[in-house]
Amino acid sequence: MSLDPVLPRIDADLPAAIERLQALLGIPSISTDPAHKADVAAAADWLVADLQLLGFDASARKTQGHPMVVGHAGEGKH
Repeated sequence: MSLDPVLPRIDADLPAAIERLQALLGIPSISTDPAHKADVAAAADWLVADLQLLGFDASARKTQGHPMVVGHAGEGKH
């Protein structure tokens, strides 16, 4: 399998990917600080939405602590 068709796509999508990463990093989701509990949940929700836009089947799952984000893609077993 050749990377020839993949590399131009990565280059074309890089600015948007960097913007998405900066948006996620802008959420002060400091998991060790109880004052940021809502921000951690907001970051999980943001990540679920972004993964879904990229075509993943994604969800945030409740845990005893902070939510866990799970995503699946492709035809493999879930």
